[in-house]
Parts: sequence; structure tokens; C-alpha cells
Amino acid sequence: MEEQEQVIQQTTQEQDTQKCLAKKDKGVALDCLKKVIAHYKDDEGCNPKLVLLTQDGCVPCEEAATEFGPDIATGIIEEINCDSPEGMEIVEKNELDGVPVLVLLDCYGKIIMPV
Repeated sequence: MEEQEQVIQQTTQEQDTQKCLAKKDKGVALDCLKKVIAHYKDDEGCNPKLVLLTQDGCVPCEEAATEFGPDIATGIIEEINCDSPEGMEIVEKNELDGVPVLVLLDCYGKIIMPV
């Protein structure tokens, strides 16, 4: 029964994410995604995550980290240095070529949508 509940939860989470992605205004879509991430972040299973890729010594990265600071502090957005092993894996897997970049990743580290 528990496995079936996880499947239902996953389907609901995916539907909620897709509703956010369908919004035409990027700001509204991002706000919607942040609510979905906050709602599901402690659930078990394959959940999406918002990741801000940054690099040491990058002024625009510092500005982005400041802009998203409240969401980083609450765990809604995860800041990852692109030079870290996890950051390099995300960059390579998704063929990213610049930072800062805010991306929505599936649980396998693949981009669902650049934000």
C-alpha cells in the first residue's frame, strides 16, 4: 500500500510541476515552482529541485545568490558550485555553458526547465 501511495504522490507532484511550467509569465512560473518544491521537499521519492549553479569569484553569481538568498536559506533553492563534483556532473549532463543559472532538475539531475 505504501508503494502505491508514493506513486500517487509522485503523479500529483508531477502534475503540480507541469501546471507551473505551463504558466506564460516566468516570474509567476518560478513562484509556482517554489511553492511546489516547498510542499514536496521532505517527501520520499523522486522529487524535482531548483538549483542555482554558481562559481567562486563570479560577481553575477554573487548577485544571484543574494537575490535568491531567502529561498536558499529555506532549502527551496539549492546553491551548488559548478566546480564541485555535483556541480560538474550537472553541467556535463545538461551541457550548460555559463553561470549563474537557475534550473529545475528532475531527481536524476536532468533539466526539466531552465528558469
